[in-house]
Order: sequence, then C-alpha cells, then structure tokens
Amino acid sequence: MPKDPVFLAQRAVAGDREALEVVWRQHRQWLAAMVMAHMPAEAELEDILQEIAVAVVRTIGSLKNPQAIRPWLRSVAINTVRTAGRRATTERRNRPQSVGDDLLDQSTFMSSERTSQDAERSKEQVREALALTRGLPEHYREVILLRAVRGLSQGHIAEVLGISIKTVETRLRRARLMLTEQMVHREGDDLRSDSWRAPHGETWKRGES
Repeated sequence: MPKDPVFLAQRAVAGDREALEVVWRQHRQWLAAMVMAHMPAEAELEDILQEIAVAVVRTIGSLKNPQAIRPWLRSVAINTVRTAGRRATTERRNRPQSVGDDLLDQSTFMSSERTSQDAERSKEQVREALALTRGLPEHYREVILLRAVRGLSQGHIAEVLGISIKTVETRLRRARLMLTEQMVHREGDDLRSDSWRAPHGETWKRGES
C-alpha cells in the first residue's frame, strides 16, 4: 500500500481499515509526544493513546480535508486528553481511595504494534522527558517534546500546531532556556554533565539560546 499520508487519509475516510492502521502507525510517535505535553500528571501515556486510537476509529469519517490529517489528529488527541483529565478529576473526588478503573480493552490495530521491550523504553523516555518539562507552560512543553523526544522537524511541528516555523523556533529556544534554569536550580553544582541528550539526539546545553 502507498505510504503517502494524504492518500492514506483519503482511503481511511472512505472506510479502508488497512489504510487507517497505517495512518495510526505513521502518526503515533508524534502524537505520543504531544499527549505527554497535555496529559494529567497521574495519567499513563499508553492508556491515553488507546483512547485516542478508539476515538480516531470512531470519528475518522468526519475528516473533511485529508491534507489536514495532522491537525485533525491533534484535535482528536487534545479533546481525548481533556476528557480523560476531567474524568480523572471526577473519579478522585468521588472515590479518593480508588486505585483506578480497569483499562480499556486494547484495540486490534494498536495492540500488535509494540513489543514489551519497546513499551518499557517508551515509558522510560516518558518519565525522563516529563521530569524535565513538567514545569514548562503547555505551549513550550509541546514543541520541546515533539522536537526532542519524537524527532519531528520544525516544519512538521509548525504544521501540527498550526503556527509558523519562526514561532516554533522561538518556543524551542525559550523552552531550552527554561529547562536549563530548571536543571541548574534542581541540581546546582552537582550536575554530572553539561548537557542532556534526548532520545533523538537533540542536546540541551546550559546557556544555550
């Protein structure tokens, strides 16, 4: 099957299940980074992604412009994250001693794509990245996670977020400076390294602008 995103989106809207599976695999990585920037602190990334996958399957027919597949997926993801956040808040209030509800069943097209080793590696990346970025404002946290954790180009980030490349550059620069200040504040003179290397090779150095 061709890998062109627009063609695949067209086929998925038309009801092609195989095309929809490929669409999900193509976009899952950057969606994960975007979700990390918005999800509640107590949420699990894989749980939220599962809910997004279900929402995509249910609403793909509403996509009017296949060329806008990235912004559409972001919109679905953000709505899902917000719904999950409201639900988590309500559950905490009503059942403060509850450990949590059972997870949604894994959908077929999502459950087969990751090995246990990949899942563990992803969880470690999530913990490391979130620990560094949790204190950033959302719009800075989003761009730095999309860039450093999932390796999206500035052009792709701009497309996903609906902003200019110049704005992406500015937010990335400011996010790096904020992270630098956080690391210096938290670790002071005991920092063992002068930089933190993200999974895709992005390096943040103290004093970098």
